Amino acid sequence: MEELHLVPTGFTLCWIAYYLRGIIRLHRTLRPSARGNTFWETWLRFWLSPAILKDAFRCAMISFSVFLGIEIARGHNVEREVDEDSEIDHF
Repeated sequence: MEELHLVPTGFTLCWIAYYLRGIIRLHRTLRPSARGNTFWETWLRFWLSPAILKDAFRCAMISFSVFLGIEIARGHNVEREVDEDSEIDHF
């Protein structure tokens, strides 16, 4: 299989892992308040939650970009300000 075919597959696997992590976290926080709540019921209740979908996509994007060696600018890095550390010669 070529490397370009692995990119969507790898990203999808990362997204599924983070999606399930979000559902499991919700299930663990809801468990004490609702004793009869199963994982299946929690998933049915929150399977299309925009917060979980967005968080899973964001985490998968960051994780998979690390695997590919791509840096995604976030926060103060986006402004391209020159600071003291960027001018240091590292030879």
